[in-house]
Amino acid sequence: MIITSFLAILAALFLFHVLVLAGRLPADLVWGGRVQTRAGLIALEGFALVLLLGMAAVGMIKAGWLQAPASISTVDYILWGISAFFALSTVGSLAGRQRFERVFLAPLAFILMLLSMALALLDTAG
Repeated sequence: MIITSFLAILAALFLFHVLVLAGRLPADLVWGGRVQTRAGLIALEGFALVLLLGMAAVGMIKAGWLQAPASISTVDYILWGISAFFALSTVGSLAGRQRFERVFLAPLAFILMLLSMALALLDTAG
């Protein structure tokens, strides 16, 4: 349940960022509404997409769905780092200019923080 919830939310965020990058959703919904150029948007959204894929891979390694190039304890440390990232993301979204960030993205980041903490605490894949 934890891993599927974690991956489902990451997949939804991935789709969200793809839609922003494709121009189907307004760019001011992300990055605090501060991206001024198309080139800046491409760079930041590309970074977000790669980051989300990496986080999903870490979750799948923890679940035993992917072969780990590192030990599970290393994966756990990475998951703690992901938790810290989502804690900072929660704060950043709460400070965002757009109501959407404060009302939707901040709680989502908080939930992802909790899920990544729970994954880090799991003793076995699951």
